[in-house]
Amino acid sequence: MAEIVINGKVVVFRESFPAGEFHDLPRQWAEADDLPFAERIVVFARFIESWEFEGEPSESKSWEALDAFREMAPIQRHINQFVIGLFADAKN
Repeated sequence: MAEIVINGKVVVFRESFPAGEFHDLPRQWAEADDLPFAERIVVFARFIESWEFEGEPSESKSWEALDAFREMAPIQRHINQFVIGLFADAKN
């Protein structure tokens, strides 16, 4: 599992995305920047297996408590880099 430390907390990102469950995730990710916060975090949460922050990644209250610059932005950046890497790998 891909793990990174963000603001002193370990975040574990999902490495497998079975098509039956995640077939629409590429489209959702591409549209996430245009979504309201509550809907955007639903998309981001699908990429996270677990984290050491308070609450569960699937709970909106957990995301609302994150620091916008020290926690939320690095999580979003990692997801973006991960997805872009997947698309680049798919072209090869």
